[in-house]
Amino acid sequence: MNLNFTNTYSQQKYTDWFRTYFLPNDFESLSEEITTDFKTHYINKIRLLGQCESLDLSVYEITHRSEHDPRVSLSKETFRLMANLLVKNALVLFVSENSQNYRLSLTTLEFKVDNGKITKQFSNPRRYSFFLGPDCKAYTPSQCLIKKGRVKNFEDLTERFSVEVVNKKFYNEIAVLFTELVGGERKVGSKKVNMPGIMKLPNLPCDEQNHQKYQEFAVRIIGRLLFCWFLKKKSSASGIPLIDDVYLSSKAVAENYYHTVLEHLFFQVLNTPMDERANFLADCFKHTPFLNGGLFEPHEDDFYKPDRSLVSRHLNTLKVPDEWIKKLFAVFETYNFTIDENTTIDIELSIDPEMLGRIFENLLAEINPETGQTARKATGSYYTPRPIVEYMVDESLKQYLKTQTGINENRLTPLLSYSEEIELTAEEKNKIIEALEKIKVLDPACGSGAFPMGMLQKMLLILQRVDPRAEYSLQKVLRDIKDPTVRQFMKEKLTGQQDLWDYTRKLSLIQNAIYGVDIQPIAVEISKLRFFLSLIVDEQVNDNENNRGIHALPNLEFKFVAANTLIGLNEKQLTLDKPDEELINKLKRLREDYFTSYGHWKKRIEEDFQKNQKKMAYSLNTLGSTESMSFKLTQWNPFSYEAAKFFDAEWMFGIRDGFDVMIGNPPYGCTYSTNEKKFFKDNYKTAKTIKGIQKGSLDSYTLFIEKGFFRLKKNGNLHFIVPISITSSDSSTGVHRLLEANCIEIKISSYAVRPQPVFENAVVNTSILFFVKTETSCERILATKMYRKNRNFGLQQLINNLKFIDVKELKLYGRYPKISLPIERRILEKIFCLKRSIGDELNKSGIRIFDV
Repeated sequence: MNLNFTNTYSQQKYTDWFRTYFLPNDFESLSEEITTDFKTHYINKIRLLGQCESLDLSVYEITHRSEHDPRVSLSKETFRLMANLLVKNALVLFVSENSQNYRLSLTTLEFKVDNGKITKQFSNPRRYSFFLGPDCKAYTPSQCLIKKGRVKNFEDLTERFSVEVVNKKFYNEIAVLFTELVGGERKVGSKKVNMPGIMKLPNLPCDEQNHQKYQEFAVRIIGRLLFCWFLKKKSSASGIPLIDDVYLSSKAVAENYYHTVLEHLFFQVLNTPMDERANFLADCFKHTPFLNGGLFEPHEDDFYKPDRSLVSRHLNTLKVPDEWIKKLFAVFETYNFTIDENTTIDIELSIDPEMLGRIFENLLAEINPETGQTARKATGSYYTPRPIVEYMVDESLKQYLKTQTGINENRLTPLLSYSEEIELTAEEKNKIIEALEKIKVLDPACGSGAFPMGMLQKMLLILQRVDPRAEYSLQKVLRDIKDPTVRQFMKEKLTGQQDLWDYTRKLSLIQNAIYGVDIQPIAVEISKLRFFLSLIVDEQVNDNENNRGIHALPNLEFKFVAANTLIGLNEKQLTLDKPDEELINKLKRLREDYFTSYGHWKKRIEEDFQKNQKKMAYSLNTLGSTESMSFKLTQWNPFSYEAAKFFDAEWMFGIRDGFDVMIGNPPYGCTYSTNEKKFFKDNYKTAKTIKGIQKGSLDSYTLFIEKGFFRLKKNGNLHFIVPISITSSDSSTGVHRLLEANCIEIKISSYAVRPQPVFENAVVNTSILFFVKTETSCERILATKMYRKNRNFGLQQLINNLKFIDVKELKLYGRYPKISLPIERRILEKIFCLKRSIGDELNKSGIRIFDV
């Protein structure tokens, strides 16, 4: 008999299922109480249910306090338990004391070997979980765990717990619905289907000229609906969700559902304080709190124009078919959703907020059959795998902390691990807290926010470890809130409440440390969405408090900006006749106040900011043409949904002296207008051709490198994903010269991964470029090239085994890259090629260095 995963948990049924249907025949049932020699905060009881020798697998039942226990913390206690028992692989049934829901997890780790003996020290811990029980959606676990029959080997077992399988299937279903809505060609199964498009926008026929408007509207509505679906997963202790099923489900869809329900939910409920809502909405959505944050403020492309009774004036001209919405909700209802962002050590096989990013990145990279071009070619967007994001985030933060604190790198490395114990003095912890108070991080092409979110997660982890009671974060949050009413509310809410410490930490980091820019306004919206969800997950819903205890989300208009990163203001023209420090400080105060404002106060700040912004712009000595800097500044409206034609960190973020970390996956291969090309050639050193010295490059990735370099503070570091051709293209010498003259250390890790690339849909292989800006000549150039020996050598293993070797003095061998100038040969000889003897050494470690 196979299991019904929607039933309540039964230990006996599971042991029978493991023995009879799921695990190999050598599985042995046991029942043994396990005790630990360390104190656990969340785990109450542990029982060994069985062992399977052929899989080197133990099976446990772990009873813990609550269904809402922090997943990462519960995972860390489990890893420690496994290490104490010297268990490498385990299936664990996590049963909570306050819920009928439970989880089935595959947990794995690798033991460290000391002098040939296995120790209780471990690395690379992972927990992959299915959410099960009465509230689960059983489709995915049934497909992965039951339909495939008995487990054949350990590889088969790990594939059944693959979140990538879940994500791809979910995305493909959403992508089909996206194309059905906006029109275009889509591969469905083995066939290509041309869909005419079923949505209508007012006065905009769905033709080639307006197709992008349709795409962006569709992405926006899917993103908002996904966000609302996540809100349904956030409940109070009494089980009342933030949005009721009765208004948001496939059963709720009725005639003109978009206008009669969704527009009200988006623009009149989530965007309006509960006591200011229309009477009929106050009654219908009495459990849905006001969120703020600009997330659901209607803008021009939402075509939202209600009359006095809140009936849409576009009732007949804006059509999002009810049947399409019903099909979308049916897909949502097939999958489990989790409001928590997965981490590299704790992965739930559910739809997590990262899926918002995947949908955005991939939908805009779809082929547009009406124009014959891809959105990818226009924007360079694609999704960056989580292990790559974490690796780059870790290296950037480690370098920053090392520079700021003087703490040895070996002592900082455990700080960035979810599993390793830290050994830091109180003085060292204070230095780290002080460093994080000052850090400024920018992703200049943030896309859906993968890197900024990765930064938030890792800085949160650091603060959890060095500031366990969130005392620093609380002080900083309260200090930055200027409005006394809001400050008192936050103080009462956050002080002493352990369950809100992570909320406090995140709010502080979002306000003070993390910034993003993207040329696509919808990308900026999706980035904000993910950060809003990240805060909501740590809120405590209280049915007896005002707004159900949910504080208004912050406004992120000065955190994530839609702008052209590569077009800057002409700094020679940006000089004040008499520097108006009073205006500068006033704009700074308005930015700070805006972060936590809402309602009429928010609108007043917006008006004050724009009024003072214009004063500041007109005080510049560039009045005149529409190309003048002052004119451009007056045209930038941070509260609109249009991309600015320029980017300036001081005007948009209030940051004058640069960033400590630049990180991201900037686009490459972009096409430019004639005016843009002229601007780049006039303003970028690496874009200039200098006879006998360098050939200029207009590839967007080289421009982003130069822009990043000049926007870094001294001793700041940059981590970018770039094409592998950075080391071999004859147009990259300008970048080589710039970095060699100004960076004490350069690292290039190149992934020529076979048989499949790191980025599944990438058209080129990529490298990761890292450097520290010291304004001194280069002392070390570190490089490595590697590939998977077989398909089982996963991306995470690839990163874990990454080894750099100093190649500054080594020479080329084998096939030479295309080069045309003497200086290129000298630079290339230094940067990226290795002698065969070094390759032989790395082969012993399972890594192969091969010819360029």
